[in-house]
Amino acid sequence: MEFPTPGEILRVRDEVSKADGIWIFTPEYNHSYPGVLKNLLDWLSRPVKKGASRTETAIAGKKVTISGVGRRNATATVRAKLKELIQFMQADVMDEWETGVALDGSAFGTDALILSEENKASLQKQADRFLKYLAD
Repeated sequence: MEFPTPGEILRVRDEVSKADGIWIFTPEYNHSYPGVLKNLLDWLSRPVKKGASRTETAIAGKKVTISGVGRRNATATVRAKLKELIQFMQADVMDEWETGVALDGSAFGTDALILSEENKASLQKQADRFLKYLAD
């Protein structure tokens, strides 16, 4: 039995197809990425047309960069796993710069993400490098 692709997924696939690149920001949950992010990436990795090849997806060939927010390891684990997954999906991950933000435990009791000046500078550097990467 074949199930139709949900309308929301068709919309996201269309947006991703039109994008020059994708910047993924993620938290780290139990040394991995959240299930909802994995689900979205799974949908983006499926062929856009029935019977199409694995390279005919919304994400294949897209330039991607990754940032994360978590605890002590500044999301190093999730960023590595995400990079591996995205490369498997035939996307082009920017190697030269990623940003991981480490928060102390008290930050998880608020609804605010407060970045240090160092974090802001790192994200700005990543943005600048990603824009250059997209232009190459």
